[in-house]
Amino acid sequence: MNKLILACLALCLLFPVVSCSGPDSNVPSEVNSEEEARGAAISYLQDNYGERAPSTGGDWQGKDITPEGLLGRRVIEFTLGDWRAVVSCPVVAPENIQYEVIVENVETGWYWRGIVEPNGYVAELVPFQEITQDKSLQIAEEFVKNSPTFQFDGMEDSLVLVETLYPDIEYAWQFIFAFDSRHSGYGDRSGENLLQVITPHEVSVVVEKGVVISARMDDQWDMLEQELIQ
Repeated sequence: MNKLILACLALCLLFPVVSCSGPDSNVPSEVNSEEEARGAAISYLQDNYGERAPSTGGDWQGKDITPEGLLGRRVIEFTLGDWRAVVSCPVVAPENIQYEVIVENVETGWYWRGIVEPNGYVAELVPFQEITQDKSLQIAEEFVKNSPTFQFDGMEDSLVLVETLYPDIEYAWQFIFAFDSRHSGYGDRSGENLLQVITPHEVSVVVEKGVVISARMDDQWDMLEQELIQ
């Protein structure tokens, strides 16, 4: 639960709250296939983000990219120029299917992820955004500033970016920060007997597609789970 709360907090500081949209004239009242789910997602992007979104028209080419050995789920990839839409869904009765849709531009880095319901409703999970190193750095820095350890006794003026690393993951960066705390220990230590000594910390935060997926302090404290690393 702590992992989900902190990840969502970092994201919500920069982007709008997850939103939903009902079907309109461009969205079918029923979605019965991956292609219709892709169309519903593109229509949602057009309605909410305008010219930055891919066109609702065009000859999208689809192919099955379901990984070998993946049971009970199907993955279809659609492409149109620089745009790519990946639709994943469980193999169940059509009226029970929720389609997870990712839309991205492989050249410019624009990215969106959402859920399309069988009735055409679209729930936005990751807002349409250009995934950049600068924006990811901002997400990582805000995550550190809002972590319980830093909030409790972190010295704000001491927070600095030490290094940026580049994992072999699409749209991902690893940021190394350093900062000082006024006491020893990790997390919210309210009510504890603390050693009053300036304590330096090193933090590694990995941001993938605008979401913090890993955060460790001093290789001892998991900042997502808020627990010591075993």
